[in-house]
Amino acid sequence: MDREATAPASRGQEFPRNALVRNGAIVVGLLAIAASVTGLLNGFSFDDVPVIVKSPGVHTLSRAWRLFFESYWRPEFGSFLYRPLTSLAFAIQWVAGGGSPLVYHAVSVALYTACALALLRLALRIMPQRAAIIAAAVFAVHPLHVEAVANVSGQGELWVALIVLLVVDYYVELRAHRLPGWPDNALIAFAYLIACGFKEHAIVLPGLIGVAELFVVNDTRRLSERFRALLPLILSMLAAAIVFVFARHAILAGVADDSTSPLLRGQGFSPRVFTMLSVVMEWVRLFLWPSDLSADYSFSRLRVYTNFAPVMIPGLLVLLGTAWLAFALRRTQRGLTFGLSWAGLALLIPSNLIVVTGFVLAERTLFLASVGVAIFIGVGVDQLLDALSRSRSVTRHAVTALVLLALGAGVLRSAARNRVWHDNERLFRQTIEDVPSSGHAHWMLAAQLFDMKKNMPEALQEMELAVMLGGANDRFMLGYAGDLFATAGKCGQALVFYARALALAPHDVRVRLNASRCLMLVGQPADAKAV
Repeated sequence: MDREATAPASRGQEFPRNALVRNGAIVVGLLAIAASVTGLLNGFSFDDVPVIVKSPGVHTLSRAWRLFFESYWRPEFGSFLYRPLTSLAFAIQWVAGGGSPLVYHAVSVALYTACALALLRLALRIMPQRAAIIAAAVFAVHPLHVEAVANVSGQGELWVALIVLLVVDYYVELRAHRLPGWPDNALIAFAYLIACGFKEHAIVLPGLIGVAELFVVNDTRRLSERFRALLPLILSMLAAAIVFVFARHAILAGVADDSTSPLLRGQGFSPRVFTMLSVVMEWVRLFLWPSDLSADYSFSRLRVYTNFAPVMIPGLLVLLGTAWLAFALRRTQRGLTFGLSWAGLALLIPSNLIVVTGFVLAERTLFLASVGVAIFIGVGVDQLLDALSRSRSVTRHAVTALVLLALGAGVLRSAARNRVWHDNERLFRQTIEDVPSSGHAHWMLAAQLFDMKKNMPEALQEMELAVMLGGANDRFMLGYAGDLFATAGKCGQALVFYARALALAPHDVRVRLNASRCLMLVGQPADAKAV
């Protein structure tokens, strides 16, 4: 067996440079490109439309400075989130390509490939070379990543992952030789601030550096001594976090709508914990067996739990089991512990435990956490191959063939899934196939058909299905349904939807105005005046 492939990369030594590493990097890069290149000819879809196509601010660089004083979403789309550097990157790409989506998708493919190679670089510092290459290859082909890569608005995820990987790699390399000095502290804090400017979930970077310090860095001093020695770095990153949070609050205060998920709006901490436990097995499925993917994980698929329920038991066991595994192997398998700890920290934001986000589950939000999962898989497969090193050659070859088959399947699944994001109509029709019971998916297709002035009877039918499946208590969906039917000249049906929307939100001025117009059109001026 090749000793070079299975020997761990010694912590404290220089970055390994040999034929295996060079060839591994080439393979990982090619796998990432093969898995994502089919999205190059996609257009703009889903969040791309409001964030890029319908946002004039990112169509020019003449006012680029103003992007730092505006919300990520335009006022008519909600005016929430603060991602000025993502908006700036979109503006640069728009000007460079004249608004062509090809430029955006090429940048996404390049960023994704860079993320896979950055993961390989970090993994080579902390794991056996073969394990590191397997981890990076798994990451490169993982179908879970398609949403972050094929949908241009997912570039924030890619930028954050790339910066975080490079910063942690820099820190591990630095600590192999010495403690960080003030120039290092300033550089890391600045990179931290930049990452947060691309997307808010980069806020977990200090925790990831802490995990690297605990499980990767060789330092025999007591933790209290190490903490004191690293206090300047901690304070530098804290200052960067405060600057970002303050800027975000100052820009969004008074303009941002409530961006929390409708499922969790108004819920306390306990329901968020119980709901998270109910979602854990979906995380596991998406990380380990992403055969079924969807652009929609909304009301019909998920629900809020206010009390403990049997459906949470598997998720609770998974969390306890992985925590025990990471702790038990912290000395003998530091790479595995590092990977599991990375995944756990990166999931704190998607879990809604720290802050309430605008989603309960979304594939793109698992991108950063999948770095840790890929490292975990790489260590596991490498250990399996080691255990089989003395087995019959046919067994070893069979396992190797299965690994290669899994990587090939990942490429094919990712390549096929990328094409689903070609345009909104294709995406929404596929989403309905993926989740036929999702009212939100039917709503999205109805809105798309309406916007395209295409097949209005089908648009109305899809809207009725949407309300039936998921709109009973959704005033926004009911109001939109009323508007859709009113525009189609069917005010009688529109008034039914308006009445249901007003029962949920009596002070919604827009719905009252549109309902009164319909009442005038059907010859009920007195009722119109009352409304």
